[in-house]
Amino acid sequence: MTTFPWLILGYKISRANKLINSSKTIIRNISKSMNQCGLFKDSEHSKLYSKYRPTYPTELYDNIITYCKETRSELKYALDVGCGSGQSSIPLKAHFEKVIGIDVSQTQIDQAIALKNEGITYKVGSGEDLSFLGNASVDLVTVAQALHWIDTGKFYPEVSRILTPGGALVVYGYGTCSIDIQEAQNHFWEFYRETLNGYWDPRRQHIDNMMSDFELPFPEWKR
Repeated sequence: MTTFPWLILGYKISRANKLINSSKTIIRNISKSMNQCGLFKDSEHSKLYSKYRPTYPTELYDNIITYCKETRSELKYALDVGCGSGQSSIPLKAHFEKVIGIDVSQTQIDQAIALKNEGITYKVGSGEDLSFLGNASVDLVTVAQALHWIDTGKFYPEVSRILTPGGALVVYGYGTCSIDIQEAQNHFWEFYRETLNGYWDPRRQHIDNMMSDFELPFPEWKR
């Protein structure tokens, strides 16, 4: 059996919300560089991603909704940033009237639209520019396995602007897989660490360390 550890970073917005200076500023000008390095420009690449990317357990979304309902009794609108081909957007539609998924890749968005899920709108866009959304208009913003690609210096102020009072920003993802059979795990590590050495983007380190380098620059956020 293969398993993936997962994590959640959570933040609630209050009426007196203020950004604070983060002691760890990790990412700058990332989204454009992701496009420039050629990721997901080819439709075949996005098809394979849609087919093989791991999905998330129901328990994770139950935890997210429970977290949201601590301060919001009514959940209407959710925004999924870096939605890829929709794996992280689809589970939200059971809990929200409307879900919007955005991604910088047109081919990823094409794959998401092809799934034809009612109640979800997909569009090409980046977390750094959420100007298509009004102030205090969204109850939940999620980022699944994508924060390390985003210019957080631009993203966090936008999140603060669009979240409703009591709304939540939830950042989550999964780490490197674990295989029950030790021999298989050893082969995986050899392939992952040695064969693919030099091919991984340096930002892959944030996945390997379970995003431990990230702190959300909001008061009272929690991991």
